[in-house]
Amino acid sequence: MSERPFAEKSAKPTEAALKKTLGKSFSVYVEATGLAVDFKQDWNHGKSSGWMLKVHDRKKALYYLTPLNGSLMIGMAIRVKEWEALLLDEELAAIHDTLRSARKYSEGCAVRFTIAGKADFKSCGTLIRKLIERRS
Repeated sequence: MSERPFAEKSAKPTEAALKKTLGKSFSVYVEATGLAVDFKQDWNHGKSSGWMLKVHDRKKALYYLTPLNGSLMIGMAIRVKEWEALLLDEELAAIHDTLRSARKYSEGCAVRFTIAGKADFKSCGTLIRKLIERRS
């Protein structure tokens, strides 16, 4: 079975398919999308990435969520000024190394989290909340 179960363009994720594919991590999907209730959420398909959920404010993406078998991946580009402030935030100390090692691009720093359960999502969820606060 492919790590990216929604690779085919004809296999757009439905809630039932997500529940089956994500398993225990479906609750993380619900929590992640619930955090961004004020953001637009669109499923997009890419040839190399398959289906992914883009969560955005009509201008910039907050994060991209890619469903995997039994887990999910959340990727985001953090603006340089946000990145600098987040590195000083003690509440995010558990992911400071991840933030420091982020690839730098002109639009920001790219970070990616693979999440299999609620424990894996704790710091990522805090990061998403902090970004929402900064961007509101």
